[in-house]
Parts: sequence; C-alpha cells; structure tokens
Amino acid sequence: MPPYTPTGSGDRPRSFTRRLAAARARRRYRRRGWMSLSGVGEALFGLVWMGLAVLFLAVAVWNVVDIVELRSNGMRTTGTALRTWTETYTSTSTDANGNTTTTTTTDEYTRVRFTDQDGATQIETVSGRHKPPSAVALVYHPGDPHSVRAASEVTNVGLGLAVFLVVFSAGFVLFGIALATDW
Repeated sequence: MPPYTPTGSGDRPRSFTRRLAAARARRRYRRRGWMSLSGVGEALFGLVWMGLAVLFLAVAVWNVVDIVELRSNGMRTTGTALRTWTETYTSTSTDANGNTTTTTTTDEYTRVRFTDQDGATQIETVSGRHKPPSAVALVYHPGDPHSVRAASEVTNVGLGLAVFLVVFSAGFVLFGIALATDW
C-alpha cells in the first residue's frame, strides 16, 4: 500500500488548475492587508484612482481641443503688457517612513490690455512673463475675448505638450484598468 499523502479533498489528488487557483486566492488574501474589508478598501482606491485619472484625461483633451480651435479659428491681436506677477505655491508631504518632501511651484502671469474685434478694450490675464509695457501677441475665440491666451501657448510646442499630457493621462487610465482587472 502506498504511503498516505494528504491532498485536501479526500484521497484524490488535486488538478493543476485547482492548485493554481488556490495559490492565487492565498496570495490575494495575504496582499489585502489593511484593506481586507471584503474589498471595500480596494474598491474605494480604484474609484478614486479612476476618477482622478479620467478627470485629468478630460482636462488634457479639453486643452488640446482648445489649442486646435484657437490655432484654426482664433482671432489674433496684439496687446500691451500692463503688469506681471508670480504666484508661488508650496506643498509638503510626508511618506510612511517619515521623510518629508517640499515642492515649490511658481506660476507667472501678465495682465494685458487689447482691443477685440468689436473695438472694445479688454483687460485680461495670460500665462507667462511679459515685461510691461511690451507688446504681447494674443489669440482668443471669436465672440469670447475673455478666453484670451498668449500666442506662444498655441504654437507647435504648446500643442505638442498638450498632446503629451493626453497620452500621459491615458496611461494613468489604462494603469487603473489593469489594476482593476488584477493584472
């Protein structure tokens, strides 16, 4: 008589696929850790991840569409720089090991005055630093002079950066889908 070897289901040996499924289930159970509330933590993380990724993708696509529309149909004009200023944002984060990271971001803005297609004088804010009282090339949507951008934002470089952001954010969405399907 052969020696007794426990297999877990009577005296029949388990098939390879059953052993593999059991191993996957054990790994999943060990992996959950603090989020083991029947997958609630995982679902919440996935919803937040996908929500932010889709929002970032939508904003990036809107930016590309806006630049393409301004390039093809935008009203071009020249304005005068009135005032330039910077806004600095500092954020601090601490990771699980207690390491603190400080990030500082500085954005530059210029207040410009220009005359729109109807002859009305407009004063708006554009991104970038333009030394007062220099001339600033501007572009805006016809009928909406408040949507003004500096012409340097709608060049090939600006469009390329906007397309890169779409691809980058699409990667976040695809990564979220891969996480959701337990890749």
